[in-house]
Amino acid sequence: MNLYLNYYRKHEMSEGDNPPIGIILCADKNDALVEYTTTGLSNEVFVSKYLVQ
Repeated sequence: MNLYLNYYRKHEMSEGDNPPIGIILCADKNDALVEYTTTGLSNEVFVSKYLVQ
């Protein structure tokens, strides 16, 4: 996700745009994957699991 956000920030944003955000939708949350994926990111990252009916 960080790759895409950085690309968008550098190549697609216009002056005055708000910083981009990333949303990942998934069926399950793997705590180890979340830890390794988000460690070292400078932004606040929130991870949650949503159930759809």
